[in-house]
Amino acid sequence: MRNAEPDVLVVDLTRLPERGVSVVEALADKGLLAGIPVIMITSDGGPAEGVGELDAELSVCAPGEMTAAVQALAERQQAS
Repeated sequence: MRNAEPDVLVVDLTRLPERGVSVVEALADKGLLAGIPVIMITSDGGPAEGVGELDAELSVCAPGEMTAAVQALAERQQAS
């Protein structure tokens, strides 16, 4: 992430949720998520435990909803 900004960050929390949350929080603490939307995949699409307030656009979805989450994100970015 040092050379080029990603369009979106997708974090899978279905296996090791505490590690994924730690990665997102560390990136946010360093200011590396400003302007980068984050999609967190949880097993049930519910809120991710341990995620504080992040300086990022955050979406949470279940694994089967990822395509819809990415499409909604693309539509929001096109509208702005």
